[in-house]
Amino acid sequence: MRKAAYWRLRLSELNPVIKHPPAGIRQDNHFRDPNVFFQDGTWYMLVENRLGDNGKILFYCR
Repeated sequence: MRKAAYWRLRLSELNPVIKHPPAGIRQDNHFRDPNVFFQDGTWYMLVENRLGDNGKILFYCR
C-alpha cells in the first residue's frame, strides 16, 4: 500500500481574491463553489449563487 502524499499549501498574500460577494448578494445566498480557469491569456471565474428558488452564475474575468 502506498502512503498518501501530503502537501503544504502556502497562501498568496493576494488572498482572498474576492473579499466579499458583490453588492446585493449576501453570503447566505450561497455565494460558493468557484470554478476558475485560464483561457487565451485571460483568467475566468464562475461562482454559483442562489436567491430564493432562483439559481444564478456570477461571471468574473481578468
